[in-house]
Amino acid sequence: MGAVDAQNTLVSCVIGILLFSPTLSAKPQASDADASTSRPQESSVSGKIVNAVSGAPISNATVTLKPRSSTGSLDALLARLGPRNGADPQRALDADYAATSDANGVFAISNVKPGAYYLYAERAGYLRGAWRSERPNNVFGPLLTVATGQNTQELVIRLFPYSAVNGRVFDENAEPVYQATVQALQRRWRLGRSELEMVGMTTTNDRGEYRISGLAPGTYYIFVLPPHPLDATGNDPDKKKGTTLGRTFYPGVLTQDAATPLVVQPAADITGMDVPVKRTRTFSVSGKIDKGRTENGYSGYLVPETAFGLPAPLAGGQLRFDDSGSFKTDGIQPGSYVIRVTDAKGMIAAQHVEVTDSDVDGLSLAFPDVVTVRGRVTVAGKQDADLSGVFLRLSPEDPTLAGRALRTRVAKDGDFQFQGVIAGTYFFVASELPDGSYLAGLTLGRQTVRDFTVQVSANSTLAVTLATDGGTVSGSVHKSGDSDAGKPALPPSTVVLIRDPMLPHGAGTIYLSPGEDGRYSVSAVPPGDYMVFAVQEMNNALWTIPEFVGRVRSQGKALHVDSGGSSSVELTLIEAADLQGLAAQYL
Repeated sequence: MGAVDAQNTLVSCVIGILLFSPTLSAKPQASDADASTSRPQESSVSGKIVNAVSGAPISNATVTLKPRSSTGSLDALLARLGPRNGADPQRALDADYAATSDANGVFAISNVKPGAYYLYAERAGYLRGAWRSERPNNVFGPLLTVATGQNTQELVIRLFPYSAVNGRVFDENAEPVYQATVQALQRRWRLGRSELEMVGMTTTNDRGEYRISGLAPGTYYIFVLPPHPLDATGNDPDKKKGTTLGRTFYPGVLTQDAATPLVVQPAADITGMDVPVKRTRTFSVSGKIDKGRTENGYSGYLVPETAFGLPAPLAGGQLRFDDSGSFKTDGIQPGSYVIRVTDAKGMIAAQHVEVTDSDVDGLSLAFPDVVTVRGRVTVAGKQDADLSGVFLRLSPEDPTLAGRALRTRVAKDGDFQFQGVIAGTYFFVASELPDGSYLAGLTLGRQTVRDFTVQVSANSTLAVTLATDGGTVSGSVHKSGDSDAGKPALPPSTVVLIRDPMLPHGAGTIYLSPGEDGRYSVSAVPPGDYMVFAVQEMNNALWTIPEFVGRVRSQGKALHVDSGGSSSVELTLIEAADLQGLAAQYL
């Protein structure tokens, strides 16, 4: 199976309506000169698709020019297109432009409306790539601005060929393990915690061989889930024996801590990643749903604590329920788990479980009560602001509730509500704010919310205040030793503004792409103190990890932004090679 990258998932909608209305006129026919001056000047975009490793042209690549207005935040897209919102996709997305590269890798897109666009390409056998971006599987590179009558030429998009990992899975007798599930996992950081996410998967053949293709360069863990053969009655005989072929990490260990990470280079085809699997003792986990809410129909899994990013059926043991609400699962290896049960209404009951050297019995799970959070968004100093484009999100801090972020769209007058909120701590995010505004403050009931962390315990009211007195930060980025910021052209890079002291989970961090001349500018920056960095393109998740930021702090610059003020910061580029070793400790 090819690589899956949830962080780069796109929702696109192509809408083309051509209306031809020829009319007759008694007026004199216009001359060619008159027609040329009255006809709108057309804009175009053209360039070339090349192999990022060899430099060879790539034919038959699909090139997409996506309007900035059609994207916005992921929250905005999900809220606009979600069935609960009765959304109209045509209202949510503008039309894309598309083209196909020829035998020489050349593409051309004509009749382009003026505006800001993302430009990217994709082709079978290659990872998607964006203009002026060296990150494989990235479609959101720097914005390309197209002006009226402008012919933008000689743009180059570099696509990385797939990388692959090959190996065998065999048991203690060196016999091949047939139909074992093999996954390529990567570490991801979400809300300050590290978890494993599946980015590639396959099954072994009758020789125990596997091949996972479609991988991007990066660091991976290879994880094997052996099959459980069923007897004639449909039962797993291994569970009765109390042993099973264990879930195993490369090079043949049972835990991630003991696993050896695999570094995959661009276009690599790595062989010999063999994984021996051994029998291990297993135990059962059982309990009951408190109050026996059997009318809702349950489903649930026991999931390893480090595997919240994995599909539950591939990560842990499935629970079996009876009519009384009792549940049980067998064949569980020793380790730290979270038991998660979902009812038909989507509510979640969760609990940490530690499996050591015996069965775990007598667990009691209760579905928590849910509350509603209502509120209003206001813009300081503006009474009639249209806030219908604003989107809000509450993300639970509790890792057992991972994947249950709540999203809502704000009404024109600023009213909003979150329904089905489980009591607990949430991280608040607002996106698609009106131009020139920023999130200035939150108040839950009568209590001021600090660091965007909301404590919800009962039905409550949340007041969200936006402000328009942000500052402007501009400047230029240059490579070490270059005296002129515009020469030579700056490689794909990111300017990062981080609040100082750092807010939880990197809240309030601003990312922007400088131009090839190194210049950058951003407005509506909330007043306060910042750390500012210019870094060659890398995984932005690193800038949400306090320990990482602390270790590179000396390479940035300190900045204070005044209300309504302007600041200029000249930055020296931190090259990717200088941070590669440090970054590998976190990803």
